[in-house]
Amino acid sequence: MKSDCAGRSMIEMLGVLTIIGALSVGGIAGFSKAIAHNKVNTVIAQIGAISAKVSAIGSNSDSYDGIDNTSVIKLKAVPNDMVTSSSTLRNPFGGSVSVYPSTLMTENDKQAYVIQYDGLNKEPCLALATHNWGNAQTSSFIGISVGKTTKMTTEVAKLYKKCSGSTAAQAATACNKGSTMAIPMTVVAADNACDCAQGSCSFAIKYY
Repeated sequence: MKSDCAGRSMIEMLGVLTIIGALSVGGIAGFSKAIAHNKVNTVIAQIGAISAKVSAIGSNSDSYDGIDNTSVIKLKAVPNDMVTSSSTLRNPFGGSVSVYPSTLMTENDKQAYVIQYDGLNKEPCLALATHNWGNAQTSSFIGISVGKTTKMTTEVAKLYKKCSGSTAAQAATACNKGSTMAIPMTVVAADNACDCAQGSCSFAIKYY
């Protein structure tokens, strides 16, 4: 009888351990998703803070020529927790952040600037692409581009004021006005554009 009781206890113990293991795995997965969601919200808040300050600084200027990471850090236009050196900005996912004038992309677009987040995985790229930036931001908002980092130069060049959107492989552009793709970007387009290898997605947002 003692042996029989011991056997039942062992089976019960294994069952309990299995349940605990399953709950632990589920808990870790849920915790990881919560952290990633929080990081996306942090990025949205960072972009809101940066765009508000940079647009205010440039409101009386004819162009944003010369604006870069160094200048926005000196002007205190970026949150302190993003700054890692006098010219380097880091995003919550570990990748870099760049602030630059649109003249780097097209000489006819001198009164706008871009904030670009690199080093993203697919999930945050998708979340940022489908966020309703058109409603969340000020009237100075122009549009967004997302996709594989190596394809972003072409995509950001399309973010001219009345920009033409695109749904090219591993890249997509959506604009507030005059675009073939409106804000928010469709899930299908974003999913296609954000089909990047680990840490090789980028998100760019443009303001004037």
